[in-house]
Amino acid sequence: MLSDRYFQDPKRTRGALRRYASFVGGKGEKGWSIAVSKLGLYRPAIAAFAESGSEVERRAKHEEVYESLRKWWGVGRNGTLWDATKIFGVLTDHCQACSRSYGVNLATLENESQQQAILDCLKRLRGLKQLRSGKYPVMAVSKNLHFFNQRLWVIYDTDVILNKVFRVFKQDWGSFYAKIAVTTRDEWINFYLAYLLWASHMIRTAYPRLMDDFANWFIEAVNEEGANADDFRDELRLSYATAFEFIAIGAAHLEGAGTKCW
Repeated sequence: MLSDRYFQDPKRTRGALRRYASFVGGKGEKGWSIAVSKLGLYRPAIAAFAESGSEVERRAKHEEVYESLRKWWGVGRNGTLWDATKIFGVLTDHCQACSRSYGVNLATLENESQQQAILDCLKRLRGLKQLRSGKYPVMAVSKNLHFFNQRLWVIYDTDVILNKVFRVFKQDWGSFYAKIAVTTRDEWINFYLAYLLWASHMIRTAYPRLMDDFANWFIEAVNEEGANADDFRDELRLSYATAFEFIAIGAAHLEGAGTKCW
């Protein structure tokens, strides 16, 4: 697969991460800060869905994440979005099998029972956003799920993932439809399941130090933005969905530009 090289060769991985940083740094007047958009939301998100803390405190932390997703990430655009209370309730009541605490992540995702847990969660979240088209709201769902468990749920959007990553790695992505072991007639859920299985394959077959290298890179990147993530290193080593997203986006830009990455 074309994408293999970016997860199995440390030089190409670093090149893809550098390209990702260049890409997000150039978006908008002030860029898209990794420290703010990821690290700044991971901290309250982890507290929101931890097993410790009162429900009032956990809901307040989730509200922080929800408001950022709604105001700055565009999850409420062009549709009607559930409020934070309902999203928190569905995630904690019906998606626990896919949470951080239950251990399902991209490094372990493969068998039918895990895929079924993912499918059940996705079905529960179908109403999270009512689109005028009537299609499954995969963008809004994936962004909420990513901060529920950034070890498993990869972010999907139209602008970057569909229009760039999918176009460059369409053959790789599409090959994982054959790995879907559960049944659904929804084409968008199948599309997202194939995306998760592709991501899982890349993480599981990556070179051994991929996540250590990713954690080091992430910490350096946010340090350059004036933030500190040293205390977050252990969590970053397990943030498989974040690593896949950053590397895949960077790699797609490199491939699209025909640029060598070292």
